[in-house]
Amino acid sequence: MTAAAKTAARRLVIGGVPEHFNVPLMRAIDQGVFARHGLDVSFKVCHGGTGEQIKLLASGELDCCVALTEGLVSGLVSQPALADAPYRLLGTWVQSPLTWAVAVHPSSQLTLSTLRGAKIGISRYHSGSHLIPYLHAIRHAWIDAVQPPFEFAVCKDFATLRSSITDRSIDAFLWEVATTQRYFDDSTLKHIGNVVPNWPAFSVAVSSRVASSGAAVLAGLSDALSDWAKLDDAAKIDAVTATLPAYARKDVASWLTGVRFQEATRVASVDRAALREIVEMLVSGGVVTRAPEVAWTEFVARECGTVVE
Repeated sequence: MTAAAKTAARRLVIGGVPEHFNVPLMRAIDQGVFARHGLDVSFKVCHGGTGEQIKLLASGELDCCVALTEGLVSGLVSQPALADAPYRLLGTWVQSPLTWAVAVHPSSQLTLSTLRGAKIGISRYHSGSHLIPYLHAIRHAWIDAVQPPFEFAVCKDFATLRSSITDRSIDAFLWEVATTQRYFDDSTLKHIGNVVPNWPAFSVAVSSRVASSGAAVLAGLSDALSDWAKLDDAAKIDAVTATLPAYARKDVASWLTGVRFQEATRVASVDRAALREIVEMLVSGGVVTRAPEVAWTEFVARECGTVVE
C-alpha cells in the first residue's frame, strides 16, 4: 500500500489471542490483504482471551476481533439490552469445535469425573476458560440450585494459569490442547482429558461503532482463508512455527488434522443452531438467568452478517 493509499484507507484494529488459529489472519495482515479492500488493519494481541476482547470492543480499543464463539454469545446475552450491545457477530472463522484440555498439577488425583467443587482458573469471565467448565458440569449433571459446580479464580492469562497450578492456588484450568501440549510434554502440567463442545470454535465480532466497515472486513477475511487453503500442510506448519516459535511442529501437525477453517465463501455466516445451543448452555448452567427474547438475527451485524441453518 502506498503512503497516499494508506492515508485514505480506514484504520481498524483486529484483536485475537496469539495462537495458531490466528496465523492465517496475521499472515494476511502482514501481506497487505486487507489493503485490497480499503482497510489499514493492525493486529492487537489479547493474552486475556475472549473476555478481554469483549472489554476492548466496548472501550473502543478494538474494532473487530476473532474470539471464541461461546464467549462472544455470552457477552451479548449478558447485556441488559441486546440492542445496546457494543458489538455484533460478523461471521465464522473456525468451523470445527475447539478441543479444551483439562490441566492439573502433576501430582493431582483429580479426573474428569471428580472435578466437581474444584477451584478452576480462568482468564476472564465470559472467556471460554470460564464457560466450558459449565458445559462439562451440565454433561455430568452437576448443576443444582444449592451449590455452584466450581469455584473460579481469575488468572488473566495463560502464563498465570500455569503458575497458579504450580503453586497450587488453583486445582485445574481448561485451555486449547495444542497450545497446552508442550507443558504436558515437560510435566509442568498433567493432562486428565478433554472437553469438546458442539459449536464452531471461533467467530468474528465487529464493534457497533464501525459496523459499516463489516463488509470490507469480511472480504479481507475471505481472502485470508482462501490464501490459507491454498497452502499444503508443510507450508502451514512453517507459517505457524515462524509466526509463533513456541509451537512444536508435531503439535501443529496434529492440530491441522482436526481443524476446519470456515470456507472462504461462507465467512459471513453464523450458525443458528450454534447460537441456540450456546444460549441453552448458558441458561442451564446459570451463567445467565434467561435467554433474550429477540430474534437470532439480532445477534448479528445487520449490514453484512447472515444467520444460517
